[in-house]
Amino acid sequence: MGFLTNDLDFMEKKIKIKLTTGLLVFAFALGSPAVAATGTSHQTKERSSATVTVAGCIHNGTTMDVFLLTAKHGKGSDVSSKTVDISKHVGHTVSLTGTPVTTASTDGSAASATTRLDVSDLKMVSESCSQ
Repeated sequence: MGFLTNDLDFMEKKIKIKLTTGLLVFAFALGSPAVAATGTSHQTKERSSATVTVAGCIHNGTTMDVFLLTAKHGKGSDVSSKTVDISKHVGHTVSLTGTPVTTASTDGSAASATTRLDVSDLKMVSESCSQ
């Protein structure tokens, strides 16, 4: 009888190991697509490490926290800041220093990617725009 009991205990342990291994494989398989999907479902932001300085006229932008900087050659760039109050300088010529941030859309296409300048420093050049 002891021999039969040892066989049943061994088989029970073997079944538990197979069941546990199967559940772990199943859980991993379910988790992998979820992890992959989270990388593409949100907008991704790439911050350049290079700091740039640009000058131009500040205009109101499309939202309250994004402004338009129009350079002398007429090209406009979106600018924003969490540390500098750009709104005080609408209608002024300024020199802005900051880091370019590229935001890709959820579809990942390059055509719908936008770049704005995250401003870290603002210097007023003139209280009016010469344009």
